[in-house]
Amino acid sequence: MNFSDHAPAHFHAWYNEYKIIVNIKDGVVKGEMPGNMFLEVVKAQYMGGYRIKLWFNNQVEKVVDLKASLKGLVFEPLLDLEVFKRFSIKFNTIEWENGADFAPEYLMALPASRE
Repeated sequence: MNFSDHAPAHFHAWYNEYKIIVNIKDGVVKGEMPGNMFLEVVKAQYMGGYRIKLWFNNQVEKVVDLKASLKGLVFEPLLDLEVFKRFSIKFNTIEWENGADFAPEYLMALPASRE
């Protein structure tokens, strides 16, 4: 609370266009926040080639083609399609056996590919 702020003691929180005010004494909240503030991949399915269908926690579904993203030492093994196919959901995104992964925000920003 700012020294010049008004009582009761409270704090403000912002997330994109959302704002809440929380009363510290009783926890009363004014305003709204989205249920899922962090983007997560909740499901993924291999679609052929370097394409993966992704389901996000914000109800977005899309197919992404990752071939152009497979650059650098950690991603080179994934150019082998047999290795590329072996991914799983770990820490809220797709991850391969060698530890390579992509941030969910990066995956969301990729253009959608044809199914």
